[in-house]
Amino acid sequence: MEGTEPAALADPASWLVEQAANPDVVEVTLTDASAHILLLPAEVSAQRAVGILIGSRDADEELPWPPGEWLETEAAQWIRRSAIVSVRILTRPKTTTA
Repeated sequence: MEGTEPAALADPASWLVEQAANPDVVEVTLTDASAHILLLPAEVSAQRAVGILIGSRDADEELPWPPGEWLETEAAQWIRRSAIVSVRILTRPKTTTA
């Protein structure tokens, strides 16, 4: 898609809250060797997102996460999908409060 700018999420704060309950996240490494955690809606598992990113799985039309040219990270940065050189699933450490 030429000339397409990334669209802002309607409510990214709610996605972060939903993701906090999901221990698995998708980390991507870019051509500049920087690593980023992708922002995914609760309905998209890390396994499903990786499948979509590497092309082994098609994105459903109803999918709220558009795996287009631009992807948003948890740090509210936009990265180009074409700059991704590796993808992996990480499990967030469980934290406990006393």
